[in-house]
Amino acid sequence: MGIAHREFFRMPPDSEPGLAASAIYQVPNGGQLPKDGRVQMYPCHSCEFHLVLVAMDRVLCRPDIRAYIVGHDCGQVISPDVVRGMTLGGIAHGIGAALLEEFAYDPATGQPIAVTFMDYLLPSAHEVPEVTIVHQTTPSPLTVFGQKGSGESGYLGSPAAIASAVNDALRPLGVRIDRLPMNPDRISDLVADADARHDNKTELA
Repeated sequence: MGIAHREFFRMPPDSEPGLAASAIYQVPNGGQLPKDGRVQMYPCHSCEFHLVLVAMDRVLCRPDIRAYIVGHDCGQVISPDVVRGMTLGGIAHGIGAALLEEFAYDPATGQPIAVTFMDYLLPSAHEVPEVTIVHQTTPSPLTVFGQKGSGESGYLGSPAAIASAVNDALRPLGVRIDRLPMNPDRISDLVADADARHDNKTELA
């Protein structure tokens, strides 16, 4: 190391001064096959839940998120600000996937239609509500500090929770939307069909 740092002229010809090292960390239970024949690559699992309150105006058919609570257990939280930022960012991403964002293509040419942010809608501070985060800390016995993964806790559950809340609001009409994004155009078509079939004027939840 001393030669490479201070006396690199003593090094063999055509060799560059410098040091390189590499190592692979093997998780405790990732190097062998358990009895069920599956490889468990991660030493622990994190948990999450999403609780969403959605209101819907019958005329506008626009889902309005009134409350959002997420609870997760990522073990020992090493950097609270980073974990909070990843969780909130994932929820914002999930709101966009569930309600706004869509890759639209021209059916005749196959060319993308949503080519600018005027067409491809992203959630803003107006669409993302204040989120309440509930931390449950159960340290993992298989990691150095008891930490678990937390990067996906916001995004993975968010679209499913929002979709479930929207369908719960539509349940009195006897309709269900199963395509993302759940935008007002698609919801209003379902509401109109329900009114035409049943003359149903039940107020939405």
